[in-house]
Amino acid sequence: MRDKGSHPLFLPPVDPISCRSSRSGASPVATDTFTSMCTRSVMVFMLLLAILGTKAQEPQDRGMLALRSDICRCMEALDPEASDAVYERGFRTCLGEGVLRHPGEVRTLLKDSPEVGTSGYRLGISIGTLMRSSCPAYQRVLARIRTSLERSEGAD
Repeated sequence: MRDKGSHPLFLPPVDPISCRSSRSGASPVATDTFTSMCTRSVMVFMLLLAILGTKAQEPQDRGMLALRSDICRCMEALDPEASDAVYERGFRTCLGEGVLRHPGEVRTLLKDSPEVGTSGYRLGISIGTLMRSSCPAYQRVLARIRTSLERSEGAD
């Protein structure tokens, strides 16, 4: 009877960590077959990790999208004809409502922000960064508030 390790269809005993045959007399064909299987197994494992990591990230991403969308939608509804004080109050209301509706995302933003300044400052920087690239209404609101600040500073 032939030794199973010498036949190409039978895989030699293998160390699971190194993916190498633990038997020195194993058939080169069997070892090559196993090595390619081991490589495929590692690749499949890495792919699964990537997929699972992406799936775990999706709820957080959806939450950030919802936060950004809620704040942006609110800013789009601001009346550009309103007085500066009313407009600024509307802006603050939009930010406040977004923070209250999405506390988990706010915690994530604070946790991921550099620890410089107060929590309010860090949250403002984080939300501004989140909104800047994807919400045209945010750019309009910032321009309007800047203009009103310049007018009020010029009046002093």
